[in-house]
Amino acid sequence: MPVLQLNKANFKSTIESNDFVIVDFWAPWCQPCVAFTPVFEAASEQNPDIVFGMVNTEEDPEIGEYFEVSKIPAYW
Repeated sequence: MPVLQLNKANFKSTIESNDFVIVDFWAPWCQPCVAFTPVFEAASEQNPDIVFGMVNTEEDPEIGEYFEVSKIPAYW
């Protein structure tokens, strides 16, 4: 399954209508984020039963704020 571009219009419905969603918060200026995109896309292709979505924090900062994303890249 291709990676979904998540935004204010589709985020909630995507999360609510799928059992498992992995979300990558990124920004175009974040070089580690951009470098990670091919890895994220490959994982999506290898796991068609999981929904992979990306949130551009520059275009939809409200989503990142809701999940308390304070900086990117961030690792837990």
